[in-house]
Amino acid sequence: MHRKAFSIFLILSLGSNLLAQTKATPKEYSVYGRVLKDIYKQNRETYSNKSEFVIINETKVDPELKMPSNAKYEGLVKEFNVQNASPAVLERNFPRGAYSYYLVPQAEVDELNEKGRLDYEKRFAIDKLNPRILNPGGVSYTVFYQKYPESSGYYSLSRVGFNGLYAIVLVTGDLGWNGFSRYYILKRVKGDWKVKTYGGIEWR
Repeated sequence: MHRKAFSIFLILSLGSNLLAQTKATPKEYSVYGRVLKDIYKQNRETYSNKSEFVIINETKVDPELKMPSNAKYEGLVKEFNVQNASPAVLERNFPRGAYSYYLVPQAEVDELNEKGRLDYEKRFAIDKLNPRILNPGGVSYTVFYQKYPESSGYYSLSRVGFNGLYAIVLVTGDLGWNGFSRYYILKRVKGDWKVKTYGGIEWR
């Protein structure tokens, strides 16, 4: 009897925690849509596939990325930090556009990357015995692209900070062989968000 009561309590607790999770707002999705549209346009100049987005379904920030220090954006950055004090759940509420996307948990991406790492190590151990193989092991991220062959990689989005007509959002993209961590500052112009500037770090 006690075990049954505890099970019911656990289910109710988990359910209430899920309901209590913060969700991104429609205003935030309008900013996400604008930024992803710009990234998609850049990707189409580089990739021959459909450049689909694989997006982590919970917001997060890159603590190592330096935010803009311009006094003009001081209030905006402050609001960004307040918004990102806790993560938010992302749902399939992104504006419809030219791009398509998947929402996946971080755990799934981590599992695919771990399988890729193990597969790489196994192939490397075999290939290094053959001196004619110039690239032993190949690459470690092939497992991810086997599941998402039309993607350009996977992306993490922060929550959006708003201040007047301005908005700021952080996007991190892991594209296998390269990637980036960027903040985007947007301005509301005639009812639409326009990317005003962006900055950050790129890696290869």
